[in-house]
Amino acid sequence: MSRQSRPKQLIPFFDGGCLLAAAAGRLGDTVATENRYVCSAEQYHEAIATVLPGWSAENFIGEPMGRDTLMAVGLSAAVIAQRDPQAIMAVFPADHLIQPVEQSRRTIELAYALAEQHSDVLITFGIAPTTPSTAYGYLEIGTEFAASGIHRVSRFREKPDANTAGEYFRAGCRQYLWNSGMFVWRAMTLLDCIRCYRPETARRLDQIVQAWNAPIRESVLQQAYAAAEKVSIDYAVMEPASNDPAISVLALPLAVDWLDIGFWPAFGLTRSRDEAGNAITAPRFRSPGQFSYAGGVGRARAPAGGRRLRGSDRGSYPGCDVDLPR
Repeated sequence: MSRQSRPKQLIPFFDGGCLLAAAAGRLGDTVATENRYVCSAEQYHEAIATVLPGWSAENFIGEPMGRDTLMAVGLSAAVIAQRDPQAIMAVFPADHLIQPVEQSRRTIELAYALAEQHSDVLITFGIAPTTPSTAYGYLEIGTEFAASGIHRVSRFREKPDANTAGEYFRAGCRQYLWNSGMFVWRAMTLLDCIRCYRPETARRLDQIVQAWNAPIRESVLQQAYAAAEKVSIDYAVMEPASNDPAISVLALPLAVDWLDIGFWPAFGLTRSRDEAGNAITAPRFRSPGQFSYAGGVGRARAPAGGRRLRGSDRGSYPGCDVDLPR
């Protein structure tokens, strides 16, 4: 969905609005505007500022290259902790759709309260599976934490094959939740975990944050990122933390309608359908087939037939094959 010139989070999918703006809007008063940070590729700095009115450009954390979520989240934690060592931070990917917003905010507030009360917790939000999906990782639920009714994560499960996903789904949401990739923790607690499980990454983050307010920041960033490993926060931190007796990884159920817009079929599920089951947002497009999606911003053209659609939009989107569920 993303292109180098414009990532999916900045594409105006929804009546001129983008996923990033929607993510910021969901926070409401839960996080003050001056306390909101955006971590993204450096090249999108100006574009991000245009879709987030009132947001402080000082809170932009620009990456010189992609190194997966360990570096992105770790750097964000390091910058935040430098400014406020007692800070509690949340991580919200900007490619999710969540409803109802009010329930989401209440659950986030609960997570903040838990992190305030307990310095040794890493909190991840889990979603009750609605299908035996192979598109998401899963949280295996363990023992109860501090008689709170909230449970620990006993194990992080990678994206499963179809048979395994079916087993997880049949076991029910008391045993397995989808891993949403959203988190809350004390910034210093996360940094301590990185220092314990990934000391080389911690050393690079220390180098960057020491130069953050200095003229050499860009050169230090480049050197540190070029040498950094490319690994996810789940694999590098959350999985080992779930086996660390000094840390409690908690699964906080998020009772909302949740969709990770990571690929075209997922976005197609957000669109209304015509009588043939086609989800169409591109102007002047008609499909003779069924259960297809066509969308565009700018010049769109797409041949279609049957249940599969090959779409090409020179204005905004690359070609994509789409299968929509009935």
